[in-house]
Order: sequence, then structure tokens, then C-alpha cells
Amino acid sequence: MRIALPKTGKEVWRPLFDPENPDVPLFPELMARLDAIERERIGGLMLVRDWKDDKEGRPLP
Repeated sequence: MRIALPKTGKEVWRPLFDPENPDVPLFPELMARLDAIERERIGGLMLVRDWKDDKEGRPLP
């Protein structure tokens, strides 16, 4: 996953699963959210934002 750090503007990449045990997710809560999004979609990008846009008052892509 790519994490955009809003404070510094840096982007970092982190694996979703444990490299030593590929069956174990490193972020189980995030995986549950992504699974829920995937159930309602056919394909495309999945974006998860936990902050709201200042102007819109809701998370924006």
C-alpha cells in the first residue's frame, strides 16, 4: 500500500501482508475495509482516506 503523509508530503510503501507469513495481514482493520469496498465494486482503484477535505467536509479521492 502507498501511504501519503499529509504533514511532510512524503509517500511511503508498506506491504499488506507479513513477508515471513503471507497469510497474515499486517493491517487487519484496513484489510476488512478494503474487502468491504471490493464486495461492492467490479474493479478499479481503491482509495481509503481517514481525513475530511476542509472545503467539502467529507473525504475526497
